[in-house]
Amino acid sequence: NYKVTYEYADTIPSGAPAVPAEKTYLYDDPVEIAGDPSLDGYTFSGWKIDDEAAANFSMPSHDVTITGSWIKRSDLSYTVKYLEKDTDKVLHDDKTVGNRTFGETYTESAIAITGYTPEDAELSVTITTGSNEIIFYYSKNSYKVTYEYEGTVPDNAPAVPAETSHLYDSLVTIAQAPTLDGYTFSGWKIDDEAAANFSMPTHDVTITGS
Repeated sequence: NYKVTYEYADTIPSGAPAVPAEKTYLYDDPVEIAGDPSLDGYTFSGWKIDDEAAANFSMPSHDVTITGSWIKRSDLSYTVKYLEKDTDKVLHDDKTVGNRTFGETYTESAIAITGYTPEDAELSVTITTGSNEIIFYYSKNSYKVTYEYEGTVPDNAPAVPAETSHLYDSLVTIAQAPTLDGYTFSGWKIDDEAAANFSMPTHDVTITGS
């Protein structure tokens, strides 16, 4: 009688199936190699005898140890998404990173997107065999619209419209021109051009008149 024993070589991952039970064979009996085990996130080296791939054999006149090892999968990937908060509007093309290793953690930094601020500067993902995603959410920035009189301001001139805040890309409606007995008003202007309704840019806006 001689023994056939299965063993895992190297590090044994958590959750790995138990090795096949030890068996006893008579000399020259046929020995059938057990099937390869499986474990999510890992590939198995295959059973080996003396570092050679194990195949069915006739029992020799000594005990036989059959070994195998687990290798983390490194063919996985993750996707980075850049979305507007609350609407899930796509603000930038997705980024996919391949050749990632199961169980490892990877960190990404938020990118700059005009008119928006990310909720998080960095986010991480631990790789699984499922869907691996990092999602950065961005909120629209708010900018100020201020009205000012230029030059000499007559007594009793109406107060300028109150300062307001507007989200990036939102519609800004120009205030009505004020009136004052005995005077004409230049009209509201932005950078010396007649002001018209506009989409809020990524900076404060000052609207002037005289």
